[in-house]
Amino acid sequence: MSRRKRSRSKQAPKRKPDSRVAVSQQAAVGKEKARLARQLDWRGWSEGNWPYLVLALVSLLVFANAWPNSLAGDDVAFANPERFQSIGLAETSRFFTHDLWAVSGAESGLYRPLLLLSIWLDVKLFGDWVAAYHLVNLVLHLVATLLVFGFIRYLLRQVASSEPFAGWGAFLAAILFAVHPVHAEAVNSIFNRSEIIVAIGTIA
Repeated sequence: MSRRKRSRSKQAPKRKPDSRVAVSQQAAVGKEKARLARQLDWRGWSEGNWPYLVLALVSLLVFANAWPNSLAGDDVAFANPERFQSIGLAETSRFFTHDLWAVSGAESGLYRPLLLLSIWLDVKLFGDWVAAYHLVNLVLHLVATLLVFGFIRYLLRQVASSEPFAGWGAFLAAILFAVHPVHAEAVNSIFNRSEIIVAIGTIA
């Protein structure tokens, strides 16, 4: 037998690649792709606390001029502290069984028990400090805005093609909701707080 044939026969057999190494390499590649995707579509930012902080700041600032306001329009009749000061806890059940205008002897068919209950709570907690009533409206508007953010993000995550942009799309939608002037009457008027309450209940 020649030397060339002998050297070939002495060579070690080829080893098969370790499957565990291949799996770990694939996992590393997958993690790197996920990291790049988070950077590209802002998912990492939207999954943190920053969207909530920005939405809170914008929601409160855009209607901040309503906070130290006084009673005007329907608020004089419905949010006047004198109207609720004499109503005890047991008597609040009337809010759920009577018409909104029943206190004035008229019937309009308007049923707003949660609105009346919220104003009653304002009076009991803050007395005649009307600015606090408006502050409650601002907080409720903030709650509605955050719920819009969470709801839109949930919907976008249900669609595979929109899932990478769910956080960013929901943030833009919530910002638009927060600053839209259509909310001016609901946020500025204590009586129209019912619209915010309906929005919170519906979205939640």
